[in-house]
Amino acid sequence: FGSRNSNSGCKGICGGEAMALGKAQLLEKLSQLGIVHETISHALSPTCEIHSENIKGTSFEKYIGKGQAKNLFFKVPSGGGPLKNRLFLVCALVETAIDNKVLSERLGIKQSAPLRFAADELFTDVLQIPKGSVNPFVMAQSSCDEVVLLLDEQFLHCEALLFHPMQSDFTTALAPAQLSEFLQQVAPGRFQYVDLSTTAKISLPDLSKVQEATKSKGKAPKAAPTGNVHGFCDDTLPEALKGLSAPIIVDPVGKLNAAGRLEGHSTHNFFVHDKKDKEKRMLVTVAQNSLLDMKAIPGLVGCKEVRLCSEGDTLLGSTKGCVTPISLFYDRSKKVQWFVDGSLLADSSACWRLGTSGDGPNPGTVANVPLATLAELLAPTGHWNSKKVLDCSAWAVAATAVISQPPTSVSEAEPDFSTWYQPPYQTVMGRVL
Repeated sequence: FGSRNSNSGCKGICGGEAMALGKAQLLEKLSQLGIVHETISHALSPTCEIHSENIKGTSFEKYIGKGQAKNLFFKVPSGGGPLKNRLFLVCALVETAIDNKVLSERLGIKQSAPLRFAADELFTDVLQIPKGSVNPFVMAQSSCDEVVLLLDEQFLHCEALLFHPMQSDFTTALAPAQLSEFLQQVAPGRFQYVDLSTTAKISLPDLSKVQEATKSKGKAPKAAPTGNVHGFCDDTLPEALKGLSAPIIVDPVGKLNAAGRLEGHSTHNFFVHDKKDKEKRMLVTVAQNSLLDMKAIPGLVGCKEVRLCSEGDTLLGSTKGCVTPISLFYDRSKKVQWFVDGSLLADSSACWRLGTSGDGPNPGTVANVPLATLAELLAPTGHWNSKKVLDCSAWAVAATAVISQPPTSVSEAEPDFSTWYQPPYQTVMGRVL
């Protein structure tokens, strides 16, 4: 836990250095951004081993070995090639092995000058945090604008992730989706999930373009959208939905539930591929309140192991956070097999509320699509007739959300943030934060 100087142990201390973003400020920021999280206090835990001991007997004990992270802060030597002097923060599960030489090769860094652990002064000047408390939340600080965060893809398989909220005598737990949402808001374009078990090349974002876009965005307030916002590659699908009397509208709820999923939506979708055969792509659609996760998918779809597919924009014409069954409208060549939770099809008169905006747009948008309309929309691509129905009853917890509100246009309403839950929070252990 915290920062590490090797794969065998976590080292560092929780000292009294001044930090640009302290615990209180971080927790307040998480709340302001609508990030669902829980924080507990415990004894100082500068290493993974000590942390495991200190959270035993708490509500976080169940995450020991299933969500604890290690953090490695690297710098590319001056002789490392085009990436010389670049800074990388790697956050991974404690169990994930990280070889700096292999990682260097994947990043295109010269093997004669591979990644090296950052000097102590960089922790102070850039991360502005003691070594034993390092976490991905530091990306919210302006001092980290030139840091690229590489996240272990295995994070996405966890129920919750544990990080120190800027000091090692506290631990914050949040779902992977919530971590992604936080980073998307504070460090867009400067983080990415990586499969650390492979040797495939890693394509990095162009930091200069990211920073230029961020600066441009900050020059003047962005006007509120006057039309409908969507995350699709073009207006073909939105126009088709409109023609079928299922137009894109503002999300009438616009906030996340405790599981990190958008409230009021009907489905949760996993766009994955077979780990051994990347050409075998699948869209797995389950009820929004289903407890099914990535670990359960292989057994349902007939694969030994699956990985998240990053081709949503190219194959399904949909940005991240916008992949739903209607995205199959763009898969004319049928490169994606659709699997759907049978409970969602039980009522032929049901109407699904599906997200239509990618990560980031405000206000978010949705489309209320009756099953009959969905069948008509997907008939030309063949996905409706070729869908494979899954029995997900083992992960069901409650009935799918029922839509009772009439469609609302983007110009008529915006989320009322004053109604969102505000501090203080009370943990399951009774602690008030």
